[in-house]
Amino acid sequence: MSDLRILAIEAQTLADNPIFCAILQEIEESACVLFKNAHSDMVQISAAHEKIRAVQIIRDALTARIDAANFADHIKGQ
Repeated sequence: MSDLRILAIEAQTLADNPIFCAILQEIEESACVLFKNAHSDMVQISAAHEKIRAVQIIRDALTARIDAANFADHIKGQ
């Protein structure tokens, strides 16, 4: 099994883990509360935005590993 496939399996395992997904969801939801709060200042809103971006970066990294392995497999199959 290639290193790329191993990374993809690890990424898929995390992406499918309900506890991991729940933690990411909690981070996003807590940030959204700050966006909706009329009393949040710009520092709080900026921090909330950074949290949401960080969660998306994690999700994108997982997807990139999975997609890279799938693409490599597709290329090998041609």
